[in-house]
Amino acid sequence: MAEKLKPALIIGSGFHRHVFGDVDRLAIRPLYNWNALVDEVAVQMGVAVPLQVLSPVQRWETTITRAVREGYKSHKQKKVLPLESAAHVVEDEARKVVASILIKASQNYLGSTRSAFPLLDQWGSIISLNFDAAWLAESKMIDSGPVDGPLIMPKGKITSQELNRLTFSKRISAVDGGACRRIWFPNGSCFRPVTIRMGLHDYGSAAHSIQLAFSLIKKWERQTGIDMKNDDLRYAVAIPAFRKASEGVNNFSGLNGAPPFPLSWVADFLYRPLVFAGVGLSDQESGLWWLLAQRARNLSRINEHQRSYILVSDTDRPEFWRSCPFGIEPIFCSNWEEGWEKLSQMNY
Repeated sequence: MAEKLKPALIIGSGFHRHVFGDVDRLAIRPLYNWNALVDEVAVQMGVAVPLQVLSPVQRWETTITRAVREGYKSHKQKKVLPLESAAHVVEDEARKVVASILIKASQNYLGSTRSAFPLLDQWGSIISLNFDAAWLAESKMIDSGPVDGPLIMPKGKITSQELNRLTFSKRISAVDGGACRRIWFPNGSCFRPVTIRMGLHDYGSAAHSIQLAFSLIKKWERQTGIDMKNDDLRYAVAIPAFRKASEGVNNFSGLNGAPPFPLSWVADFLYRPLVFAGVGLSDQESGLWWLLAQRARNLSRINEHQRSYILVSDTDRPEFWRSCPFGIEPIFCSNWEEGWEKLSQMNY
């Protein structure tokens, strides 16, 4: 039987709503409301705020193109004339504005048992789809940066920006004898504003980078001969190598000269049980759905399944979620107070 891994907690903006409760304050709104975040970016850059009939990612693109055509203020409040900057230059400035807005909003964050939820010992890692880590006190961090033995991608296949989104992490104290646990930021983070993923251009590149990271994991399995074993044994052999890379656990007696494990947030997503909380998982999350499909394929003939759960309202597409798409089991709740309490009491 494969070594048991603690789940990865996947959080989105709904986590911030849980922390603050039933309140909607202007000072903290950008943390959990993307429309409010786009509004504030446009205002600070001196650009006309796009209509809210558009989605947040479409409003972001509109803000960027307007800034190019009509001029804007940089993150340092320097006036830039119309047609003076290319769209990618404007977008880099806008990302810096996003980071400054969220960092300021984070100063009002609540220190509570709710905000400490991702730090509970029941989690083996955290995958944050938010840009901020407002809930994470600096005193809780061990260090940060790209993972050891960064992914080696074929030249020209991926940008440094996407590579950072795959490999950048913060590390916190470990559980079950590990050296650390990792917090991943697939959509970029305020720690590295250039990585922040807000527009259609960036979301279009997400699926490609996820596929590349997945391909490197499958290549590693072939190089180590793991792919030649039966499904249960293949998984059992791969997990210790993954744990050593992700948690720094000194318990891997792998093959001499074996290539390093290609660690990224994608590996945590593939190997660990998953718990989605405060994440809508809409149809627009094509990269995550593709990865969930690959995960389901990998686990389809393994007896010890790594289960997946999602916290959802009992009015949110109940028939869809009861079908357990790609093995995701819904945890229904009538309100979010009840839902998060259920998560804290579950035995994964």
